[in-house]
Amino acid sequence: MKVLFTNGPKRVRKLPNVQAVGERFPGFYFWSWYGIGAPAKTPEPIVQKLRAELVDIAKTPDFIAFVEKIGLAPVDAPEKFNEVISTEVAQWKKLVVELNLPQL
Repeated sequence: MKVLFTNGPKRVRKLPNVQAVGERFPGFYFWSWYGIGAPAKTPEPIVQKLRAELVDIAKTPDFIAFVEKIGLAPVDAPEKFNEVISTEVAQWKKLVVELNLPQL
C-alpha cells in the first residue's frame, strides 16, 4: 500500500515525505473533525462550565499524549471551530456545484 496524500492543506509532521492534498490541489483539503456542542438556548453559565471542564481535560498530559499520538490538532476556541465548519461546508458546496452532483 502506498500513501498518495495526506488530507490537509500542508504536510504532516509524521509523514514529511507525503504530499498534502492541498499542495496538489490548492484550496482543497478535508478534515476529520470532532467537536462537542450544546443544544440551542442552553444557558450561558452551563455552556461556560462545560467549556471550562473540557479545557481542563484537554490540558492533561494523558489527553495531550493521546492527541499527539493520533496526529490531531486540538482547537481551543469556539470561534475557530465555527470557522473550520463554515469553511468546510463552503468547500464541499463548491465541489458539488463544480462536479454537477445532485444535491440530496
